[in-house]
Amino acid sequence: MGSDLITLLSPRPPAVLFVNGGGAVTLPFYGPSSYRYERTQTTAEVLDAETAGNQGLAWAAARAGVGAFIGGFGPLTDENSAQFGIEFYRRVFAGNSVAQAFWTARRDLRRRVPEAYFFVMNGYPDLDLCKPKPA
Repeated sequence: MGSDLITLLSPRPPAVLFVNGGGAVTLPFYGPSSYRYERTQTTAEVLDAETAGNQGLAWAAARAGVGAFIGGFGPLTDENSAQFGIEFYRRVFAGNSVAQAFWTARRDLRRRVPEAYFFVMNGYPDLDLCKPKPA
């Protein structure tokens, strides 16, 4: 259950919890998704279908005090999820805030990795994990 995860995360909540795979928004899930998605469906339609009646990992992370949660939903591939994660962390380690890293990774990958838009973020957008290196 999502509420069980709060107990695990609460004593020392991470600054950023990045779950790099499909279904992360609704974890823990209760078996394989029966939904079939078309690339033409809007993000809102897919999110509504994925999260209907569910209190998953995004909900648990927010209640446990995680600084920022990033998770995937919908039809993600391992390769494209990895590319998005690499781009996100590259920007974080360069000194971007979590939100800047998230949005610029999505924007810059949009043509090569359309699945970059299957990630959502909630939490503190101005959270900085690294100071930029001096030029």
